[in-house]
Amino acid sequence: MNRLLCLTKRNIVSIFKDVVSIIFIFVPSILMLVLMESIFSNVSEVDMFNIENFAPGICAFGYTFVMLFVALN
Repeated sequence: MNRLLCLTKRNIVSIFKDVVSIIFIFVPSILMLVLMESIFSNVSEVDMFNIENFAPGICAFGYTFVMLFVALN
């Protein structure tokens, strides 16, 4: 367990040192939230297109980018 925590700490430090990885982690997720809200704001008759329904998928998309950059570092 100690080795796992040491590896996790090293990966977190390397992510926060690289500004590009921080941008690629947060910007696509925020951009997708804004785009989905603006696209589906006019569709009010269908309850399926609420932002609450898309938020889990957008979070998973952000975590995918985190895993990508951890694997590359």
